[in-house]
Amino acid sequence: MKLEQDIFKRTSVIFDQLEPYGFHREENGYSYEVTFMNDAFQAVIMIDLKGNITGKVYELETEEEYTNIYVITQTGAFVSKVRTAYEQILIDIRNHCFEKNYFIFPQANRITKWIETTYHDEPEFLWKKYPGYGIFRNQKNGKWYGAIMNIDFSKLDSKKTGEVEIIDLKLEEEKVKCYLKENGFYPAYHMNKKNWITVLFDGTVADEKMISLIEESYLNTGRTRQTG
Repeated sequence: MKLEQDIFKRTSVIFDQLEPYGFHREENGYSYEVTFMNDAFQAVIMIDLKGNITGKVYELETEEEYTNIYVITQTGAFVSKVRTAYEQILIDIRNHCFEKNYFIFPQANRITKWIETTYHDEPEFLWKKYPGYGIFRNQKNGKWYGAIMNIDFSKLDSKKTGEVEIIDLKLEEEKVKCYLKENGFYPAYHMNKKNWITVLFDGTVADEKMISLIEESYLNTGRTRQTG
C-alpha cells in the first residue's frame, strides 16, 4: 500500500477546506505543491473530484521523481528522513482537509450513516487486532445484526485478491441460499453459514437492497435467538 493510501485510509475529503489550505482548483480536481527538507525536495499532491488522493515527490536538483520512499526495503537513514518528512505533509493535509470515517469504502460509510439515523446505533470496535471490524447491536437484546469487516478478497474467493469491505447479516435460511446465487453475496465469513450471509461493500449490491437486508437482519435478531 502506498503512503497516501495508508495515511488517508478511512477518511473523506472536505472539498471546501482545500483552497483555504493552499490547494489550487484545476479541471479534474485540486493540486498542492510544497518544498521540504531545505527546499531539496518538492511534494506534489493531487485530489480528484471523487476525493482520491495521489502524490509524488521530486528531488529538485535532478528534477526526477524520488520513488525510494515507496520501497519498503529502502530503510537507510536518508530515505527514512525524506519519507518521514513527506508523511508529515500528508498528515497535516489529512488533519486540516479530511474528516474521519468509520470504514474504508464509501458505501460502507453511507450505510453506516443510515443505520445511525434509523436505529441510533454506532458501530462498536471490539478487537485491537482488527481495528476496522465494527459490529452493530440490536438495542432490544444486545445481539449483533451486522458486522462490517475489511479482509482480503481471497478469503471469500480464492481467485481474487485485494482488500475488500464486507458486512455479515442474519437472514432466513432459504433466503441465504437464494442470495448466494447473486453477485456480491458470499457464504458468511466467520459466522454461521446457515443463517448468515456476507455482502460486499463495493457497489455490486445497491444501497436500497443493502438497507432492506439490514432491516431484515435487525428484525431477525430482535425476535429470534442468534445462532451465529
